[in-house]
Amino acid sequence: MIGMSRSSTGSRTGFPNWWSVAAAIVLAGGSTLHAQLPLLGKARAARREAERTIPWGELTRPAAARLRDVLEHTTVFRRMPEETIQCDPDLYIFLVRHPEVVVDIWRHMGITRCSLKRTKPYVMEATDGAGTKSQVELVYGSNDLHVMYAEGEYSGSLTQKPIHGRCVMILRSRVVPGNYPTPSRTRITSRMDVFLKLDHAGAEVVAKALHPVVGRTVDQNFTQTMRFVEQIARVARVNNDGMQRLALQLDSLDRDVRDRFALLTSRIGRGEPAARSTRSAN
Repeated sequence: MIGMSRSSTGSRTGFPNWWSVAAAIVLAGGSTLHAQLPLLGKARAARREAERTIPWGELTRPAAARLRDVLEHTTVFRRMPEETIQCDPDLYIFLVRHPEVVVDIWRHMGITRCSLKRTKPYVMEATDGAGTKSQVELVYGSNDLHVMYAEGEYSGSLTQKPIHGRCVMILRSRVVPGNYPTPSRTRITSRMDVFLKLDHAGAEVVAKALHPVVGRTVDQNFTQTMRFVEQIARVARVNNDGMQRLALQLDSLDRDVRDRFALLTSRIGRGEPAARSTRSAN
């Protein structure tokens, strides 16, 4: 292998990235998060703050309607732990918008049963191999904000009947550039907020029953995913030849995505500064 740690990728069945965290939350993970409990103090303020970050005026009408339905009928709100990593900002944005790259690396390492299939430019189908199936859509993306919508079903050992749900994820990022000539020390701090709507008569009971176990797992998956992204950036800097060989082996990826990943990590290996694309998606 090329120096990336298996222990930094979480469990074999856990989802490895922001889009896939949505699938994990819908529903096995999401049904663990304080359903219908009063939001007090910091939790209420965090939810209101998260709601205000959504750029409603820049969304399409269908996307805005789907998001509003979840926010107005939220079963669960959760704020993930804030995480800071050292990473090239262009690589970070690329992996947020192309999580199939991370999944394919993990599959190449033999440490995940997850699968991600891109069905439209900003839509993916996700499965975790343990009962969760979801469709995840990136409805908005900028340098510092990504808004995602997911809907799906969990049908596994944790519940007797399938549970359906929808969720909205808001990923905010803040970049602190590294000083020349050490751009590799650029730090990115990220925080994710999740709104979940469960279409299940016993949602509150399920949430209270599963919360102690799966809630921590969802947080850990987010933290470990961030650390793995940091590892990809590090390997691109210190062992770029190995990274390029790995990129050529990611044959499950769309060729354009694979080539862009190879070019991006090659630029990092040469020590060239990031371009910081500002293109958005809705």
